[in-house]
Amino acid sequence: MKAFTTPKFALRGLLAALIALISLCGAQAAPGDLDALDLNIVGNYVLATAVQPDGKTILGGSFTQVMGVPRNNIARLNADGTLDLGFNPSANNDVHTVVVQHDGQILLGGGFTSIGGITRNRIARVTANGTLDVSFDPNANSAVYSMAVQANGQILLGGYFTSVGGTMRNFIARVNANGTLDAGFDPNASSTVFSVAIQEDGQILLGGAFTIVAGIARNFIARVAANGMLDASFDPNVGGTVYCVAVQADGQILLGGFITSVGGTPRNNIARVAANGTLDADFNPNAESDVHSMAVQADGQILLGGEFTTVGGTTRNRIARVAANGTLDADFNPNVNSYVYSVALQGDGQILVGGDFTSVGGTARNLFARLVNAPATQTLSVVNTTQVSWMRGGSAPEVSLVTFELSSDSGSSYIPLGGSVTRVGSSANWQLTGLSLPASGQVRARGRTTGGYQNGGFGLVESVISFSGLPVTATYTSATDVPVTAVSYTATGQTVNFTLGYAPTTGTALTVVKNTGLGFISGTFDNLAQGQAVALSFGGVTYNFVANYFGGSGNDLVLVWAGTRAMSWGHNGSGQLGNNTLTSSRVLVPVSTAGVLAGKTVIAVSGGEGHSLALCSDGTLAAWGGAMVSA
Repeated sequence: MKAFTTPKFALRGLLAALIALISLCGAQAAPGDLDALDLNIVGNYVLATAVQPDGKTILGGSFTQVMGVPRNNIARLNADGTLDLGFNPSANNDVHTVVVQHDGQILLGGGFTSIGGITRNRIARVTANGTLDVSFDPNANSAVYSMAVQANGQILLGGYFTSVGGTMRNFIARVNANGTLDAGFDPNASSTVFSVAIQEDGQILLGGAFTIVAGIARNFIARVAANGMLDASFDPNVGGTVYCVAVQADGQILLGGFITSVGGTPRNNIARVAANGTLDADFNPNAESDVHSMAVQADGQILLGGEFTTVGGTTRNRIARVAANGTLDADFNPNVNSYVYSVALQGDGQILVGGDFTSVGGTARNLFARLVNAPATQTLSVVNTTQVSWMRGGSAPEVSLVTFELSSDSGSSYIPLGGSVTRVGSSANWQLTGLSLPASGQVRARGRTTGGYQNGGFGLVESVISFSGLPVTATYTSATDVPVTAVSYTATGQTVNFTLGYAPTTGTALTVVKNTGLGFISGTFDNLAQGQAVALSFGGVTYNFVANYFGGSGNDLVLVWAGTRAMSWGHNGSGQLGNNTLTSSRVLVPVSTAGVLAGKTVIAVSGGEGHSLALCSDGTLAAWGGAMVSA
């Protein structure tokens, strides 16, 4: 068996001449063609490539200079390809893996022992601007090769370490979001874990050089539950080291590395197994040497990076693309002159390549290159007030752990929409149903991308859409339901639909819009005027309400119970009971509907010591008592 330590990195000298950009006048770039971006990196290799939602790209590896500017093993590019001069964490040794968190913070793993001159052993977290998070210090005793963030924020670590935070952890561990060790998670692998991947059901895939997990034989690939317990039913039994693991949209699992067999069947360096671990007999790309990285496109095509020079018997130097069935893409041939350790996809489908190479397609590129790709398609839509969908295709990166969020302040802040996000079948598309969206706002969809060295890095891509004009759906299963809560709400230009899901009791008030600001609701819904009668039905019974835009705290839209008469009781020396007498009453008496209340619908009442007030549905205010004898 071929032994694996650190990849076969060779020191590269500085380029002696400036590299001229070649203009391909009159020719249309094809997938796999070299992009004009040239970072001219000085160093040994690039391992980690991770994209941020804002289009910026983080690079990690072993280098000292990017675009002529000193950068120690970690750097970030702006969306336009220029170096981000404000981001400089400065690691003192290799960075193998980069993970972009949902909150914008960035996890770094590798062989370093300091970040920005401050001790951090093999794992660290920096803020979005690159400054060290001083509160986060898991402290691994040897190299971290792979990381993955779970949906609950916990962080999985794979590598060559045997302790984390001073506690024994053999090659696999999990830390909490604050960096403290998860004491209940300990799969205990027998040797290095190079790759960690999370399935949609939360189970965790491990690839590496181990032959035992949790005391049970598992050759180079294993699956554990979220609590770390070994999945006894999953045993592909790989011959050779697994360097990288990727999960497809349909749940099938890609394995890359120095592989000679799976389940006793020959496979050269790449294979695919079903979710239950059985070999996919029809998938056999046949790379003649190691595969270090894979990236899956939304259309099912798979990018491979490694040390190989042929795939399926056809020349492909260190990078190739195969179809979902494993056949080689004959039109994709970037031709890299040395090892590719990292492949990853931008949100727009362009391909990021890292390694120890010095040319791509015969053109000088030091350690990093970007390749043209076919178009990526991403369509985020608000289907209605109950459903959002994210349709993805083409060269867009396959994503996992998708979230949907809502902004009511033009994108300044977002809140999770909640609910259960689901994949649409086995496609690259995602959806969230069962919502109660407002009539307008912004929705943001985000998903994790996988790539980089040993597929140990995770980026984050997003789509954002503004929407308006949706009918507000007000559904009530109890009197406490509040369909819309807003600081300052505008009803003008919108409509509202009501659904009653229970039998309300007499006097019930249903809040439609809870206005938490100090001002009044702006305008009225197009189909609901002040004082308009609203008839809602449940169980064959109709319940009558009246719309009041001045209910609740005085500036909420409330459906108030439409009773037949206003009633009063108490002292009546000033006629404040409004029943055309001056006689006090200990029991309810009806207020006269003559005079100022003639033809009116009362939606709110208030009383003082010697007078009473009634707000009518037409917005007028009636008063009686004091010197008045009748209403």
